[in-house]
Amino acid sequence: MDTFVYSDGAVDEIDQTIIRTLLVDGRMSIPALAQHVGISRAAAYNRFDRLVESGAISGFAATIPPEALGLDIAALLLLTGTEQAQWEKVEEQLLKIDGVQWVALAASNFDYIVLVRAAGLSNLRDVVLKQIHGVEGVAGAQTSLLLSEARGISAIS
Repeated sequence: MDTFVYSDGAVDEIDQTIIRTLLVDGRMSIPALAQHVGISRAAAYNRFDRLVESGAISGFAATIPPEALGLDIAALLLLTGTEQAQWEKVEEQLLKIDGVQWVALAASNFDYIVLVRAAGLSNLRDVVLKQIHGVEGVAGAQTSLLLSEARGISAIS
């Protein structure tokens, strides 16, 4: 049996083409995917199943513009922590806050980078000053409003 996803996590060129194609159209049927990639339907089903089983494809989701949910303000918060040993607890607490979309641990002058989406400036103010500053382990925050966002369709080059 062929191995399509290697132990080092790399994928071959056909798998990369499958992944790129699904990033553009995640609802594409397997027969259409096979035709687009230039492989048989059986090979497409097999490769797709292996990509899912290996974790190379980790899920499926609808992409919804934040504005459609009334979240017209976005900000990046650069947070300093009080104790680095508590980073997992701080991340967990931050992710429970309504409006926090993602949290990253950073190796910089700041300990965490947080993306917050809010329905207006007053909502953002409340999230930052009342909730995020209230998290045990957060010492301070620098907030940068995002004026525009651009997103590519693929992390694979």
